[in-house]
Amino acid sequence: MIKSLKRLNVIDGLEITAERWKIAHQYHRQRQNIYYQSLHQPGIVHGLGVCVIPPPKDKDVSPQHRNHRWVQIQPGFAIDSFGDLIVVPKAENYYIYSQIKNGISRLIYLVIRYVDPDELKLHNKIEIEETFRIEEQNNPPQAGEIELCRIQLEGEEIVLKSPKNVFEPTANCLDVRYRQQAQTKPLSLISIAVLPGDAEEEQQGLNRLLKSIKGLDSTYEGYQKIRQISTTDYQENNHNYDDVLFLSQQRSQQLSSEHFSFLQSYLNKGGIILTQISTKNTKLEELKIIEHQLLIEIERIENTILTANKRKNESQENSDYLTRMYPILKDELTEIKKSIIIEVDQLSFKIEKLAEKLNISLETWEELSGSHPLKNEPFLFQKLPTINNQSLQLLVGQGLIIIIGDMVSIFSDNQQNLSREIIRNNQELMLNILKFGYDRKQMQQALQKPLENQ
Repeated sequence: MIKSLKRLNVIDGLEITAERWKIAHQYHRQRQNIYYQSLHQPGIVHGLGVCVIPPPKDKDVSPQHRNHRWVQIQPGFAIDSFGDLIVVPKAENYYIYSQIKNGISRLIYLVIRYVDPDELKLHNKIEIEETFRIEEQNNPPQAGEIELCRIQLEGEEIVLKSPKNVFEPTANCLDVRYRQQAQTKPLSLISIAVLPGDAEEEQQGLNRLLKSIKGLDSTYEGYQKIRQISTTDYQENNHNYDDVLFLSQQRSQQLSSEHFSFLQSYLNKGGIILTQISTKNTKLEELKIIEHQLLIEIERIENTILTANKRKNESQENSDYLTRMYPILKDELTEIKKSIIIEVDQLSFKIEKLAEKLNISLETWEELSGSHPLKNEPFLFQKLPTINNQSLQLLVGQGLIIIIGDMVSIFSDNQQNLSREIIRNNQELMLNILKFGYDRKQMQQALQKPLENQ
């Protein structure tokens, strides 16, 4: 909650009591916690490794617990999402209690959380030690919890093991792939959402894209998973919504009146709607390939003529041929571009109906100003990248962006034939789109409706 901090008003003659001492120190603690929360991501700072150990031989360990379910948490410390410091000063042994029912595999999370000494009510001690609690649970870590590892329990007799390959742990092996390291927060944490049951084919590519964002620019980071939202998720005063809502081509053409009402509300709150029109097995795909080939040939002729004029050593016959072919190819390119416009209009007809219902007028990439964020932030684009010798098309209007081409699918792991340059160019363009969505949401929130004074 956002509330003002309170500190002790120190004046001459003030009597220091236990309550006043606590107020004074609580103020500094709160400021420190806010600092950690604001500028740092929670996670492990140092240590807190986890390893499998044999059953302890202590007399305090009951016979039923003398099996291979023991792990040891190594010394270390972490910072949680509330800004509290979790310190484990010595190795701690822990027994995994979770059981499997009806032979069904079960995923458990081993987490650690901070324990405030005030909760323990140790009032008789002069000095009390801040401590922690280690727990196993079925749900992913929540606020205040730091994941140490996770384990996929399987089989009748569970024997915990260290994985042979840490990147591909098998059943009953400690999985440390998802441990979070404490680090400086990115300036922008970008999220993508889909409607339930939508964009199932594209979600894999979008998830991989989100994971790659930090590598493209360390000031940005993507949420680890695409979130599914329903039309009831966004209440009037709920600002915790996603930056980009991706609609598949099929869903964008099958929207109910309830969906339109939801999309309008989503746009008003600052989000952007991103959809894609596939060009696979269409006439536009053929035209785009021809356009690409013509552009390459025209550029080659221009370079050849320029070089010949400088060196004066090109044969007159060849020079005349190129000079004659150049206007022919330019005219053919003009006709191809006209045909492409017609095909784009036909393909995007239903999508443009979506824009009309949302009261949005669309502009092409070429019509956008040179200073538009999509062309400049964080990566500079003068023209759209190509995929399989096809140039992408982009239609933009306020919070609606339409990609004409198969851009999202190239991020999935079944695209093995694309060059690194093509993938990188499209990653950078997508980051421009996602950042545009993030910035739009932030600015729209800054202009939110006035609240009643409470």
